[in-house]
Amino acid sequence: MKQILFFLLLITASAIQAQSSREVRDSLLYKILSVGDPLIDEVLQHANQYEFQLIYTRINKENKLVSFEERSLFKDSFHFYPASLIKFPLAVVALEYLYSLKESSIGLHTKMQLSTCSCDKPSNSYIKNSLYPTPEQLLREMMIMSNNDAYNVFFNLVGTDRCNSRLKEMGLHNIILRRRFTSGCSDDNNRRNGGFSFTNEKGSLLFSKDCDSSVLFFMPDSSLPVKAGRSYYENGKKITGKYDYSNSNFVRLADAHDLMIRIFYPESNSDPAAAFRFDSIYRTTLISALGGFPRELLHAKKNYSSTPDYYYKFFADPESINTKKGTFRIYNKVGLAAGFISDVSYFEDKENNVSFFLSAAIFAKRDGIINGGSNNYYDLGIPLLRKIGKLIYRYELEQTKKQTVEH
Repeated sequence: MKQILFFLLLITASAIQAQSSREVRDSLLYKILSVGDPLIDEVLQHANQYEFQLIYTRINKENKLVSFEERSLFKDSFHFYPASLIKFPLAVVALEYLYSLKESSIGLHTKMQLSTCSCDKPSNSYIKNSLYPTPEQLLREMMIMSNNDAYNVFFNLVGTDRCNSRLKEMGLHNIILRRRFTSGCSDDNNRRNGGFSFTNEKGSLLFSKDCDSSVLFFMPDSSLPVKAGRSYYENGKKITGKYDYSNSNFVRLADAHDLMIRIFYPESNSDPAAAFRFDSIYRTTLISALGGFPRELLHAKKNYSSTPDYYYKFFADPESINTKKGTFRIYNKVGLAAGFISDVSYFEDKENNVSFFLSAAIFAKRDGIINGGSNNYYDLGIPLLRKIGKLIYRYELEQTKKQTVEH
């Protein structure tokens, strides 16, 4: 009896300790963000309305050992439409597939051709008119300027079965690729893939893949929400209630956050199946694309030299972050559509020895309407993320200075 009582007390103590640690974890973020800013206060007080979630991972480096300390607010509490955020995991699987073709003399700089098997006909023209239709160029255009045609090309390259099966094998069960970014595509259209080929400099065929169709269907964990908003329009009629995103691309923010950590710290996951199936050159290429600024996107049809560095880096506060020095980078991918904003980022300030991971998602619509109403990207969503990025960066900078003084 005494043993049973001791066991129950132990379980209770452990539960209290776990609850306490969660409260402390969250209270640190509240402390960092509690600066009296009206916009931040509004979102934190109405997190349900804005379906807001935030994940912040600190990097501890002592005696050459790296450990991670995660803090979060409202993680997995809400669904968000990932929009272009899905391009990040797709890029990882596409690079793995390309690497598997190296014995066919295919690499990052091999010329690619496309005759799409599906509804994304503009992607054919995009490839034909590209100055350098190579995987590396398409990757940079997809990651830096979020080019949708480049995304569709990689969609054709990989297909949903290969992409989702591989992500699941890597332990990323709740990142699911389902749809192209082309209007009017049916479910059958989105199952189609293939129709691409690679040629050498002389134009000789190296490898080609005929049209194929995906047959598998993947669903996220049943514990995760798949609905969002407070009302939506369907066939011109406004309907009260949450909109169901079950048949759309799906990204669990925590999974994308974890994938970003793995890119920079591959050893952070000990599962052999999760190890990336490409070499350091491919990994470095992906990292370069994640951290690229628009002015660094060469060989594109459009000149982006005058586009600001923070254009697709929503956490970057242009007033407090100097990217011109070359010692500061934000490696990231964002999503922006249907009122939803998301950003999965890795901050690296080499000059001040500051680095951390930061991810967020928010439904930036005060009216709460899906497929209608007004978006609040520029007076709510993006300003909020810029403020959060500034505060977290400032906190990390202060902690680094303290450690320097102590040592």
